[in-house]
Amino acid sequence: MEKSDIPFGWYPKKLNIIDGNIRIQTLSDIELKIQNVLSYRNIENGWIHSGSNRVFNLPKTHKIHQENPCNEDNLKFLVWSLSYFLGMRLTTEIMGFLDATPTKPYELTDFIVAHNEIPAALDIADEFFHRHQSSSICSKLWIAALHTIFLAQNPRLLQFERFMYQYSAIDACFALSKNIKPFSEKNISHSDRIHLMCERYGMETPEWGRKEIVGIRNNLIHECLYIEEPIGFKNYRTPSAENLNLEIQNLVCRLLAAILGNETYSKIPVGIYQTVGWF
Repeated sequence: MEKSDIPFGWYPKKLNIIDGNIRIQTLSDIELKIQNVLSYRNIENGWIHSGSNRVFNLPKTHKIHQENPCNEDNLKFLVWSLSYFLGMRLTTEIMGFLDATPTKPYELTDFIVAHNEIPAALDIADEFFHRHQSSSICSKLWIAALHTIFLAQNPRLLQFERFMYQYSAIDACFALSKNIKPFSEKNISHSDRIHLMCERYGMETPEWGRKEIVGIRNNLIHECLYIEEPIGFKNYRTPSAENLNLEIQNLVCRLLAAILGNETYSKIPVGIYQTVGWF
């Protein structure tokens, strides 16, 4: 492979894209790798779970090439972005999976990016990377929020564990938004963070987005209580959301889109429980 080529995976479909200076190619042995992976014993309800070690690897199925990338982080960010657009964890790392990952795409997000839209989506991600390359923390925070919201969807997690991941992803989005452009308000409390981000990006603030989930978070972090019980023994029921965990997940996905510059998908209310388009 060329120096500017990086293999990545696991993606169980052929994907060949040429878009300006970005090229994605399917590796020739993909069919055999798909057969091998889908024969794993640790697959349960469409999820590949780790075995004895929580961190595990899956075969690389594709490679990405970019003419004159500014650095290796540029290519890795594009792969992370492709993970987001395909709703499936992709990695360039040797041991790039933690705990569990789905076997097929569009399982980790509530939107679809059609095959012919992927080049335009990658261009948006690449523009974001270059726009903020002077502060590498921006791309790292975007990746961190995405990775955390993916981890939150492991079907073996308890509700409080899922909530902890999701709230951390919101915090990462806030840190990223503040790094890109500081908010005029000083000493911003947790109860104002979601509202200020939604206001900045022209999004609707969820009904639960102020005090409700902050109260859950404070009790969990400071008192080891989840819904007034020791963690793991009670689930949350709320009148403000039919499925709070799903709506938090949707909010993070929309914030990640808004931060990249999307003004369509990001505006869709988080309480719409159906697959929508990103563009």
